[in-house]
Amino acid sequence: MGLGLGLGLGLGLGLGLGLGFQELLCYALVNFACLLQDILKEPNWRPRFRFYHPAISFCGLVLCLFIMFFTRWSVLASTCACACTCTCSSQCAQQSPLHHVLHALVSASQ
Repeated sequence: MGLGLGLGLGLGLGLGLGLGFQELLCYALVNFACLLQDILKEPNWRPRFRFYHPAISFCGLVLCLFIMFFTRWSVLASTCACACTCTCSSQCAQQSPLHHVLHALVSASQ
């Protein structure tokens, strides 16, 4: 009974940690998307929140990555690997060229 309860609690804590990291990664990616759209000067990007500033998006991105890295960097690496795998597989399934995105990033930085 005690061993089963201990295993269940350990599995629950591990699952909770993974889900918490996914939520932090989603929040970091939302901040990154807002920052990127502001940097690229997207014509349809009109933030309606009155107190929006790109520095706040950058601080949110850095804070999320800081929390994840200093909590457990190994879980951060595996979560990022899973997110990259899912993103790449969905891009390949849609047959959408990724080079358009990279071209936009390169041309915006010049």
